[in-house]
Amino acid sequence: MNPLTFPPYENQLLREKALLVAAAQRQGIILIESTSPDYGGLPLPGIHDVPELARSQPPFDYTCPWGSFRFDHTARLYVFTPTNGLLPPAWDAYGLTTPFQPVSACVDTARRTVSIRTPTEEITLVEVSPELDGYSLLCQINALLAQNRQPCVAWRVEWTGEDGEALWAGNVPVVRNQQVSAHLTGYALDREHLIYLGMAGYKTVLESIRATVQARRKKLIEVHGHFVFPMPDQYIQVWQGLDDFGYHHAALLARPALPGKWLPDDLDAYLLFFDGEETEAPSRLAARLAEGLCLPILPEWGQALWEAGRHADLVRDLTVGGDCLAGYAVALTEDAWTEIVQKLLEEHTITIY
Repeated sequence: MNPLTFPPYENQLLREKALLVAAAQRQGIILIESTSPDYGGLPLPGIHDVPELARSQPPFDYTCPWGSFRFDHTARLYVFTPTNGLLPPAWDAYGLTTPFQPVSACVDTARRTVSIRTPTEEITLVEVSPELDGYSLLCQINALLAQNRQPCVAWRVEWTGEDGEALWAGNVPVVRNQQVSAHLTGYALDREHLIYLGMAGYKTVLESIRATVQARRKKLIEVHGHFVFPMPDQYIQVWQGLDDFGYHHAALLARPALPGKWLPDDLDAYLLFFDGEETEAPSRLAARLAEGLCLPILPEWGQALWEAGRHADLVRDLTVGGDCLAGYAVALTEDAWTEIVQKLLEEHTITIY
């Protein structure tokens, strides 16, 4: 199992903000952050870290012995106007005249390090938590870049390396909507569409996330740092109380992932495998095809149909993680499967006796 099989996580707003700051720096404009890098800010001096900061009169918001600050609502940053060309002494290490570079970060989950390549050097960060979701990991990386006074802004992160035997490597990632977040126990995605979601937390929190999924609200559910789309269909839910922790566990399964729930207009069926079930894929495939196709499918054809379906891209991998060890989307294309069955019969790979 490797739960870090998501595509790279990108924060385009962070990149655009970094480019805006770089353009201002080239013009000699000094911008100061209103938010710490720990909470999504850029690696700039923070307004609340300025020595002897005091409220000011319009058009400025703050003042200090070295100059004044005016909040720019477009950039959501403070513009600093020096009084006599001097800067607060703590700012010297920031290199404020060097334009920021938006960079991509590569996380080695095995070594728990981050590598960042710039046009002039390669930066390695060792105090990282690769198990964090994409947004939180970018915050941590940018906070480290700020501590090391690097004129870089990480806006994209990708993962390499293999996981260990644990369900998750290190801290448990989260699933969230716009209001709440819960611990993620597992997931399965068909590209960006949510097929299975396992989560643990307080029941009111899980209910909020469940309601968002069931309402099929696009791009309001974030799983392991990536926004996902609920299926345009019903989700079956299973709840279990975790009395020792005061938590509940909820599992949401898209209807096409459940045996016996096939409907005539379904284009795909889904096979999900949990602990100890991985070897059942061929037999499960034969059973689902027997449900969803008009063809008569015999159970003993499972292995041959599995190999042929994989080769024809009629059985494709899902992105999975946590307690979902494997998942597959099965295209319910009658003509394609009919052709495969006929070919296998002609080759005597399968028989009807």
